[in-house]
Amino acid sequence: MRMRELLLTVVVSSGLGAPVSFDYSLDKTIGSLTFLPWDEQRPINWEESLWKTIPTGSLLFHQEKVIYERCLSELTERNVHVVISLTKSFKGWSYRR
Repeated sequence: MRMRELLLTVVVSSGLGAPVSFDYSLDKTIGSLTFLPWDEQRPINWEESLWKTIPTGSLLFHQEKVIYERCLSELTERNVHVVISLTKSFKGWSYRR
């Protein structure tokens, strides 16, 4: 991944303690949820929206469990991922705790 050559990046410590894994309770129906985007004339489903916005991945939490995970493009569970707007999502999540 050549992203480190394009953007300022830094390695962030995962902390002093052991990593904590997330509990999973995957909801198979999320991909078929429909909504009407601002710039569309017809409703689209969640899966279609991923291909329109072209994210590298999507991870949804509900009640401290992962309910949806989708890796797109070259993203896998094991490779380094560039986190740009994710911090805003986690901030919103932490306020609700």
